[in-house]
Amino acid sequence: MASYSKNVAIIGASGNVGKIILGSLVASSQFGITVISRKESEATFPPGVTVLKTDYSGKGLEVAFKGQDVVISAVGASAFGEQKKFVDAAICAGVRRFIPSEFSANSQNDAVLQLQPLFGPKKELVEYLKSKEADGLTWTGLANGFLEFDVASHTATIWDGGNKSFTLTNQKALVNEAVKKLAAGDFNGAFVLVRATVFGNTPGLHSNYAKEENLANNVLGLHLETVSDVVQRVLNE
Repeated sequence: MASYSKNVAIIGASGNVGKIILGSLVASSQFGITVISRKESEATFPPGVTVLKTDYSGKGLEVAFKGQDVVISAVGASAFGEQKKFVDAAICAGVRRFIPSEFSANSQNDAVLQLQPLFGPKKELVEYLKSKEADGLTWTGLANGFLEFDVASHTATIWDGGNKSFTLTNQKALVNEAVKKLAAGDFNGAFVLVRATVFGNTPGLHSNYAKEENLANNVLGLHLETVSDVVQRVLNE
Protein backbone atom coordinates (compact mmCIF):
# COMPACT_ATOMS: atom_id res chain seq x y z
CA MET A 1 0.00 0.00 0.00
CA ALA A 2 1.06 3.60 -0.36
CA SER A 3 3.53 5.03 2.15
CA TYR A 4 0.85 7.12 3.88
CA SER A 5 -1.23 4.04 4.69
CA LYS A 6 0.15 3.42 8.16
CA ASN A 7 -2.84 3.83 10.48
CA VAL A 8 -5.77 1.58 9.66
CA ALA A 9 -9.24 1.56 11.22
CA ILE A 10 -11.56 -1.38 10.67
CA ILE A 11 -15.30 -1.57 11.22
CA GLY A 12 -16.87 -5.00 11.62
CA ALA A 13 -13.67 -6.64 12.83
CA SER A 14 -15.52 -9.28 14.88
CA GLY A 15 -17.41 -10.67 11.85
CA ASN A 16 -16.38 -13.63 9.70
CA VAL A 17 -14.62 -11.48 7.09
CA GLY A 18 -13.46 -8.86 9.58
CA LYS A 19 -11.63 -11.45 11.69
CA ILE A 20 -9.61 -12.56 8.66
CA ILE A 21 -8.71 -8.99 7.73
CA LEU A 22 -7.80 -8.06 11.29
CA GLY A 23 -5.70 -11.20 11.72
CA SER A 24 -3.73 -10.42 8.58
CA LEU A 25 -3.13 -6.81 9.62
CA VAL A 26 -1.91 -7.91 13.05
CA ALA A 27 0.35 -10.59 11.55
CA SER A 28 1.98 -8.08 9.20
CA SER A 29 3.20 -5.90 12.11
CA GLN A 30 3.27 -2.96 9.69
CA PHE A 31 0.21 -1.00 10.76
CA GLY A 32 -1.25 0.88 13.66
CA ILE A 33 -4.64 -0.84 13.97
CA THR A 34 -7.80 0.61 15.46
CA VAL A 35 -11.01 -1.38 15.75
CA ILE A 36 -14.20 0.69 15.67
CA SER A 37 -16.79 -1.10 17.79
CA ARG A 38 -20.30 -0.36 18.94
CA LYS A 39 -20.60 0.71 22.58
CA GLU A 40 -22.72 -2.32 23.44
CA SER A 41 -20.39 -4.84 21.78
CA GLU A 42 -18.71 -7.44 24.00
CA ALA A 43 -16.30 -8.66 21.30
CA THR A 44 -12.63 -9.03 22.24
CA PHE A 45 -9.62 -8.34 20.04
CA PRO A 46 -5.88 -9.22 19.96
CA PRO A 47 -3.36 -7.40 22.16
CA GLY A 48 -1.84 -4.32 20.60
CA VAL A 49 -5.06 -3.37 18.80
CA THR A 50 -6.68 -0.10 19.84
CA VAL A 51 -10.43 -0.43 20.38
CA LEU A 52 -12.66 2.64 20.14
CA LYS A 53 -16.29 2.36 21.22
CA THR A 54 -18.77 4.59 19.41
CA ASP A 55 -22.50 5.01 18.95
CA TYR A 56 -21.96 4.93 15.16
CA SER A 57 -23.33 8.45 14.83
CA GLY A 58 -21.75 10.60 12.14
CA LYS A 59 -19.96 12.75 14.71
CA GLY A 60 -18.86 9.76 16.75
CA LEU A 61 -17.40 8.09 13.67
CA GLU A 62 -15.63 11.28 12.63
CA VAL A 63 -13.90 11.45 16.02
CA ALA A 64 -12.98 7.75 15.80
CA PHE A 65 -11.51 8.19 12.30
CA LYS A 66 -9.27 11.14 13.21
CA GLY A 67 -5.63 10.34 12.47
CA GLN A 68 -6.47 7.28 10.35
CA ASP A 69 -5.04 6.84 6.86
CA VAL A 70 -7.34 4.02 5.80
CA VAL A 71 -10.81 2.93 6.89
CA ILE A 72 -11.85 -0.65 6.11
CA SER A 73 -15.54 -1.54 6.29
CA ALA A 74 -16.12 -5.26 6.87
CA VAL A 75 -19.72 -4.96 8.02
CA GLY A 76 -22.33 -7.58 7.19
CA ALA A 77 -25.50 -7.28 5.12
CA SER A 78 -27.53 -5.67 7.92
CA ALA A 79 -25.17 -2.66 7.91
CA PHE A 80 -24.55 -2.23 4.17
CA GLY A 81 -26.87 0.77 4.17
CA GLU A 82 -24.85 2.53 6.90
CA GLN A 83 -21.68 2.77 4.85
CA LYS A 84 -22.45 6.14 3.23
CA LYS A 85 -22.32 7.51 6.77
CA PHE A 86 -18.91 5.89 7.20
CA VAL A 87 -17.70 7.54 3.98
CA ASP A 88 -18.91 10.98 5.02
CA ALA A 89 -17.27 10.67 8.43
CA ALA A 90 -14.03 9.49 6.82
CA ILE A 91 -13.92 12.53 4.54
CA CYS A 92 -14.57 14.91 7.43
CA ALA A 93 -11.80 13.23 9.44
CA GLY A 94 -9.28 13.57 6.60
CA VAL A 95 -9.00 9.85 5.80
CA ARG A 96 -7.24 9.23 2.49
CA ARG A 97 -8.57 5.78 1.48
CA PHE A 98 -11.80 3.88 2.10
CA ILE A 99 -12.26 0.15 1.49
CA PRO A 100 -15.99 -0.75 1.35
CA SER A 101 -17.52 -4.06 2.35
CA GLU A 102 -17.35 -5.83 -1.00
CA PHE A 103 -15.33 -9.02 -0.31
CA SER A 104 -17.53 -11.25 -2.47
CA ALA A 105 -18.84 -11.05 -6.05
CA ASN A 106 -18.85 -8.09 -8.42
CA SER A 107 -21.62 -5.87 -7.06
CA GLN A 108 -21.56 -3.73 -10.22
CA ASN A 109 -22.80 -6.59 -12.41
CA ASP A 110 -26.54 -6.63 -13.20
CA ALA A 111 -26.73 -10.44 -13.33
CA VAL A 112 -25.13 -10.65 -9.88
CA LEU A 113 -27.62 -8.13 -8.49
CA GLN A 114 -30.56 -10.03 -9.98
CA LEU A 115 -29.36 -13.22 -8.31
CA GLN A 116 -28.42 -11.50 -5.03
CA PRO A 117 -30.54 -8.35 -4.48
CA LEU A 118 -28.96 -7.77 -1.06
CA PHE A 119 -25.95 -6.41 -2.97
CA GLY A 120 -27.96 -3.40 -4.19
CA PRO A 121 -26.60 -1.14 -1.41
CA LYS A 122 -23.07 -2.22 -2.36
CA LYS A 123 -23.55 -0.94 -5.90
CA GLU A 124 -25.01 2.32 -4.58
CA LEU A 125 -22.03 2.77 -2.26
CA VAL A 126 -19.50 2.35 -5.06
CA GLU A 127 -21.33 5.02 -7.05
CA TYR A 128 -21.28 7.22 -3.93
CA LEU A 129 -17.54 6.68 -3.51
CA LYS A 130 -16.97 7.69 -7.13
CA SER A 131 -18.86 10.92 -6.47
CA LYS A 132 -16.60 11.68 -3.49
CA GLU A 133 -13.30 11.34 -5.35
CA ALA A 134 -13.35 15.09 -5.93
CA ASP A 135 -13.16 15.52 -2.14
CA GLY A 136 -9.76 13.80 -2.11
CA LEU A 137 -10.98 10.38 -1.00
CA THR A 138 -9.55 7.34 -2.77
CA TRP A 139 -11.10 3.89 -2.49
CA THR A 140 -10.56 0.24 -3.33
CA GLY A 141 -13.25 -2.42 -3.84
CA LEU A 142 -12.07 -6.01 -3.34
CA ALA A 143 -14.05 -8.74 -5.12
CA ASN A 144 -13.22 -12.30 -4.14
CA GLY A 145 -15.09 -15.55 -3.71
CA PHE A 146 -15.67 -18.40 -1.29
CA LEU A 147 -14.35 -21.83 -2.19
CA GLU A 148 -16.13 -24.45 -0.11
CA PHE A 149 -12.96 -26.42 0.61
CA ASP A 150 -12.61 -27.87 4.11
CA VAL A 151 -8.96 -28.80 4.37
CA ALA A 152 -9.29 -30.22 7.89
CA SER A 153 -11.99 -32.76 6.93
CA HIS A 154 -10.67 -33.30 3.38
CA THR A 155 -13.99 -32.38 1.78
CA ALA A 156 -15.09 -29.95 -0.91
CA THR A 157 -18.42 -28.82 -2.36
CA ILE A 158 -18.49 -28.91 -6.17
CA TRP A 159 -21.18 -26.91 -7.98
CA ASP A 160 -22.63 -27.94 -11.38
CA GLY A 161 -19.93 -30.51 -12.04
CA GLY A 162 -17.12 -28.01 -11.49
CA ASN A 163 -16.64 -27.40 -15.22
CA LYS A 164 -17.03 -23.62 -15.20
CA SER A 165 -14.05 -21.28 -15.49
CA PHE A 166 -14.05 -18.63 -12.80
CA THR A 167 -11.54 -16.37 -11.16
CA LEU A 168 -12.58 -17.68 -8.04
CA THR A 169 -20.90 -22.75 -9.76
CA ASN A 170 -25.30 -22.50 -10.23
CA GLN A 171 -26.66 -25.65 -8.69
CA LYS A 172 -30.26 -24.89 -9.73
CA ALA A 173 -31.92 -26.71 -6.80
CA LEU A 174 -29.83 -24.87 -4.19
CA VAL A 175 -30.45 -21.50 -5.80
CA ASN A 176 -34.21 -22.03 -6.02
CA GLU A 177 -34.34 -23.13 -2.40
CA ALA A 178 -32.21 -20.16 -1.35
CA VAL A 179 -34.49 -17.70 -3.16
CA LYS A 180 -37.51 -19.15 -1.35
CA LYS A 181 -35.75 -18.89 2.02
CA LEU A 182 -34.77 -15.28 1.40
CA ALA A 183 -38.31 -14.38 0.35
CA ALA A 184 -39.55 -15.89 3.63
CA GLY A 185 -37.12 -13.79 5.64
CA ASP A 186 -34.60 -16.60 6.22
CA PHE A 187 -31.23 -14.99 5.57
CA ASN A 188 -29.46 -18.36 5.41
CA GLY A 189 -30.54 -18.32 1.79
CA ALA A 190 -28.43 -15.22 1.19
CA PHE A 191 -25.17 -17.09 1.81
CA VAL A 192 -25.99 -19.66 -0.88
CA LEU A 193 -26.82 -16.88 -3.33
CA VAL A 194 -23.52 -15.13 -2.58
CA ARG A 195 -21.68 -18.28 -3.61
CA ALA A 196 -23.92 -18.68 -6.65
CA THR A 197 -22.88 -15.24 -7.90
CA VAL A 198 -19.35 -16.59 -8.27
CA PHE A 199 -19.70 -20.32 -8.91
CA GLY A 200 -22.98 -20.31 -10.85
CA ASN A 201 -23.71 -20.73 -14.53
CA THR A 202 -26.22 -17.87 -14.63
CA PRO A 203 -25.56 -15.94 -17.89
CA GLY A 204 -23.83 -12.60 -17.55
CA LEU A 205 -22.20 -13.09 -14.13
CA HIS A 206 -18.72 -12.36 -15.53
CA SER A 207 -17.17 -14.18 -12.56
CA ASN A 208 -14.03 -15.08 -14.51
CA TYR A 209 -12.65 -11.69 -13.52
CA ALA A 210 -9.23 -12.23 -15.03
CA LYS A 211 -10.73 -12.51 -18.53
CA GLU A 212 -14.06 -10.69 -18.28
CA GLU A 213 -13.27 -7.62 -16.18
CA ASN A 214 -10.54 -4.99 -15.93
CA LEU A 215 -8.60 -5.77 -12.77
CA ALA A 216 -6.49 -3.39 -10.68
CA ASN A 217 -4.35 -6.17 -9.21
CA ASN A 218 -1.18 -4.57 -10.54
CA VAL A 219 -1.89 -1.43 -8.51
CA LEU A 220 -1.81 -3.52 -5.34
CA GLY A 221 1.05 -5.74 -6.48
CA LEU A 222 -1.18 -8.83 -6.59
CA HIS A 223 -0.25 -11.69 -8.94
CA LEU A 224 -2.76 -14.15 -10.41
CA GLU A 225 -2.57 -17.71 -9.08
CA THR A 226 -4.26 -20.90 -10.24
CA VAL A 227 -6.59 -22.82 -7.93
CA SER A 228 -4.16 -25.74 -7.83
CA ASP A 229 -1.31 -23.42 -6.78
CA VAL A 230 -3.42 -21.89 -4.00
CA VAL A 231 -4.62 -25.27 -2.71
CA GLN A 232 -1.07 -26.62 -2.70
CA ARG A 233 0.20 -23.54 -0.84
CA VAL A 234 -2.53 -23.85 1.81
CA LEU A 235 -1.83 -27.55 2.28
CA ASN A 236 1.88 -26.84 2.67
CA GLU A 237 1.13 -24.23 5.33
